[in-house]
Amino acid sequence: MVDMRPMTTSPDGLPLAATGRTAQSMALEAAQYAGKIHLRHFRGDHLGAREKRHADVVTDVDVAIEQELRQLLMREFPFAGFLGEETGETEGDSDYTWTVDPIDGTANFVRGIPHFATTIALLKSGVPVLGITYDAIRNDTFYAVAGRGLTLNGLLMKPNYARSIGEANLGFDIGPEEDLNVRAFGIIQSLLPMYRVRLMGSGALGFAYAAAGLIDVYFHLALKPWDVAAGLLFIRETAADADSIDFDGAPATPWSGNYLVGAHGLLERVRTA
Repeated sequence: MVDMRPMTTSPDGLPLAATGRTAQSMALEAAQYAGKIHLRHFRGDHLGAREKRHADVVTDVDVAIEQELRQLLMREFPFAGFLGEETGETEGDSDYTWTVDPIDGTANFVRGIPHFATTIALLKSGVPVLGITYDAIRNDTFYAVAGRGLTLNGLLMKPNYARSIGEANLGFDIGPEEDLNVRAFGIIQSLLPMYRVRLMGSGALGFAYAAAGLIDVYFHLALKPWDVAAGLLFIRETAADADSIDFDGAPATPWSGNYLVGAHGLLERVRTA
């Protein structure tokens, strides 16, 4: 049976859940629920790990979390669409769509490396307006609502970025596409001597760290909307001189595919490397 109740909104313009709760509180609940499952299974047995394609891993935990979050968010926001890494897309009857990556950094999770997160965003007409990336291992919550800035564990972030590429901390990641990986390492090589380089293992945390100023620049040549939607909002909401572009120099969107984010003054140097 289709839920025909009209969509209502909170004073900040975001939709209210069927139970009257805010989108912010529902997204936070969903992220924290996922985090509890992460902690329960981290470094455990019987993860059901398997390759979706070459060098792209999924576990039973990814799938189970996303199914739970899909049910929760679609029950509470029946008018909204849903786009998840493991369960695909369901179109909604409004301009709103939830994006979910239940474990961004699954390869780290499987190997017992404590660097992965759940990332959830709410898009309106394709533009992120609410985002949460939750790292349960560190209990770090990166959170933003459009127009209200980026917070990390409740503290407003005002990054102080490096002014030169030689002083910068740069993060990047690679994916299953060999040609793109060759290009990524070529970019790093062309920036040498640059010694503060990190292979992150999680695009969602790469975006969050760049937005918060924990690193100065992050890039990835092959990401999906569920990986980046929250992070793009974080970059937009940071109080510092940050930006997000693709490698053609165009403003980044959730569908750009390749991304270069962080300190505005350093992005062009990396893009043209």
